[in-house]
Amino acid sequence: MRTSTLRIPLVLCLLAMSCLAHADEKEVRSVLTANYARFAAAYHKQDIEAMSNFLTQDYTATQFNGQKLSRAATIAAIRQQCASMTSATMAHKIDKLTVKGSEAIVIIHARTSGTISDPQGRHHMLVAVGVSKDTWAKTGSGWKIKSEVTQKATVTMDGKPLDVGGKGK
Repeated sequence: MRTSTLRIPLVLCLLAMSCLAHADEKEVRSVLTANYARFAAAYHKQDIEAMSNFLTQDYTATQFNGQKLSRAATIAAIRQQCASMTSATMAHKIDKLTVKGSEAIVIIHARTSGTISDPQGRHHMLVAVGVSKDTWAKTGSGWKIKSEVTQKATVTMDGKPLDVGGKGK
C-alpha cells in the first residue's frame, strides 16, 4: 500500500513535466516559425545582414553533396546568390521539432525560387526544394541557427531538373 501511495505523486510529477515540455515545444515552434518567416522576408528583400543575424558565430552548413561551409562562406554564397537572382522567394515548413533545453532540432522542408539571367541575358526560373536538419540555439539575443545539414535537394531550371551533384539530387 505504501509503494502505491508513493507512485501517485511520482506519476503526477511526470505528467506535469510532460505537459510543461509540450507547452515549451509549442512556444519554441511558434518562435521558430516566425524566425523562418522573417528569414524568408529578408531573403526576398535580399537583406544579407538580416539573414546573417539569424546565424550563430560558429554556424556551419553541410550541403547535400557533403561540402561543409563556415558562417563566412555561407554568407558569401548568399551574397553571390542574391546578386544573380531577382524575384527571390523562400518558404519553410517545419516537419518535426525536438526541443532539448536551449537547443531545438528542426526537420524542415524549404522551397526557394527566383529568376536568374544567363550570359545571353535570357531569364530562367530557378527552383530549389529541399529537406534539412537545422539546429537552433537559444542565445541571449534569441533563437539562432547553429547548424544546417541538407538531407535532400532538388533543383530545376525552367522546370527541368539540374544535376547539381551530390546524394540529394
